[in-house]
Amino acid sequence: MPDKHLPSFFIVGVQKAGTTSVHDWLIQQPDIRLPSLKETHFFSHDNRYKKGLGWYIRQFPPERENKAYKVTGEIDPEYAFFPQTPVRIKTIIKEPKIIFIFRNPIERAFSQYNMSVYRGFENLSFRNALIEEKKRMNEKDDGFSIRNYSYLSRGNYTEQVKRYLDLFPNSNFLFIKFDDLFISGKADDTYDEICRFIGIESDSEIADRSRISNPSGTPKSSFLRNLIYNKSLFRTLAGKIVQTEHNRSKIKNAINQLNLKKNRRDEKSKVDYNHLPDFAIENAANEIQSIQKITQLDLGNWLQKFK
Repeated sequence: MPDKHLPSFFIVGVQKAGTTSVHDWLIQQPDIRLPSLKETHFFSHDNRYKKGLGWYIRQFPPERENKAYKVTGEIDPEYAFFPQTPVRIKTIIKEPKIIFIFRNPIERAFSQYNMSVYRGFENLSFRNALIEEKKRMNEKDDGFSIRNYSYLSRGNYTEQVKRYLDLFPNSNFLFIKFDDLFISGKADDTYDEICRFIGIESDSEIADRSRISNPSGTPKSSFLRNLIYNKSLFRTLAGKIVQTEHNRSKIKNAINQLNLKKNRRDEKSKVDYNHLPDFAIENAANEIQSIQKITQLDLGNWLQKFK
């Protein structure tokens, strides 16, 4: 299969660090091709990888007759976390460009925790969820706990980055700080940096970046929430009636948006560092110092929060 059908870049993560917003910004630009299924999980999830390379390529829009796409890529935050992902990518794409977006590991964990609460998967306090994480991660439940309770584990950035650096020594890497995309006054410059890195020109008139995707919130209806996230007759029937994963995803997202009551900015958004387990604070502080050395990002303001 010609290389033009395959990604030249991956934004591999991390989860809850704004990758959905970056996807929604980039897909507005006409010279980039991203999968119709926003996160294919092809390289990370066994059931998707077994579908084969042909299935993966079909997730991307076909080439246009009037104007060829300049670059093809994929944005999938599962790709940072699952160890087999870079190995699988390497067998098909030898030297892709790779982007990581990092978020303070404790605040990233809290955001994932709130997502699990919203979906009805979590009933422990944040503190107790962190304490129980290691035990939960060893449960034999078809990967449910690994996907949904991996609060601190997904913040082990050093081992995730090293896997890619070791396997792709000749690839170009870009390391982005979450704050620089969404909090500080560097958002425009940081987005432009991403565009230059992957090989397109950003256009502020085309890419509307005023909307932040995937906001936190609470479900208006627990019944509707359970229909789309828990095993049910509705989900089984919907899977049979709606044939493509792309359309199933669109329907799920539409129901989710209708059912979402967005939190105010100050609501459920701040971590109480004083009530976290000591081991969580210590591990996160060590991780920040380690990844700061590898990436050369200035993460001093993250460490200040632990004091």
